[in-house]
Amino acid sequence: MATNHHIRSIISVTTVLIFLVIGVFQATKVKSLGDLKCIDCGEHEAERRYYLYAGEVDAPANDQEDLLLILHGFRSSAKGTIATTRRAFERYADTEGMVVVHAQALGPNWAFGDSGSIGQSYDKAYFDAPWNDVRTYYPSLQRIHLIGLSRGAMAAYFLACDNVLPVSSLSVFVMPMPEHTFDNCQTEKPIDFMLANGTEDDLVPYNGGAIHMPWYTFPSDRNFGSILSTEDTLAYWRNHNGCEVDPNTSTTLDDQFDGTFIVHRNWDNCFLGTVSHYEVVGGGHRWLNERWNPVAWVLLGWTSREVYTDGTFDVY
Repeated sequence: MATNHHIRSIISVTTVLIFLVIGVFQATKVKSLGDLKCIDCGEHEAERRYYLYAGEVDAPANDQEDLLLILHGFRSSAKGTIATTRRAFERYADTEGMVVVHAQALGPNWAFGDSGSIGQSYDKAYFDAPWNDVRTYYPSLQRIHLIGLSRGAMAAYFLACDNVLPVSSLSVFVMPMPEHTFDNCQTEKPIDFMLANGTEDDLVPYNGGAIHMPWYTFPSDRNFGSILSTEDTLAYWRNHNGCEVDPNTSTTLDDQFDGTFIVHRNWDNCFLGTVSHYEVVGGGHRWLNERWNPVAWVLLGWTSREVYTDGTFDVY
């Protein structure tokens, strides 16, 4: 029979756990940063929406020329990305006078990029729609800067290579270039390219090969495709942008005691666009400086807390 002391101890521990759960939940809640726009693609009943954020810039709508288009990862959402990146992209847009669109896939995730779903027509129609829709509000928009995270990076690669949207730069996190997209890339225009990924990523291997999702083997044992190695990805974009083989700058960032450090290589020695790489040594399948989440550490690996500044995107 439990004593009063034991009962009080159990209640105390339970109370602490409840408040911890509530605290983690509250910490990840974010307020809406824009209007939820619905795009009905009319095929496959795929729900595709987006958040439009124009920020706090004083510039008139007809003066804004750059759209930051952000694509979330597998099983995430627009709000989830806003939370885990702690509104970094919105802060950057405020500083630079850019319009932000957080694309959101409800139901089926982005339907191109891997070996089982490349080039689905409803997602191609969806990404045409936000670009045309947002320009009714901001008619001077001329360029799209793509940012893709994980599965969203697969879609971002595809959009950059599809040669339809006016993509000016491509920044991808934890995802070297998918083999299918590499084999079918059609674009010839210069695209500034940035890749940030961890050397200890167990899902999307740094050195290339098959993508692994061990907890998602059911119900269909889906093949998520294979990727190039990090070095082959960088070589492709260096060749695409007419860069020299060796970077013109290489720096090491190790300001935080977090078990990681970053090697930043930058290629500005190019005829066309630029290439930049953040090698997160010891990092897992996590965005740089991502919101604290111990469950994600267990499943996805370590998060780097190193702060970096890139001439293209100063997002943290």
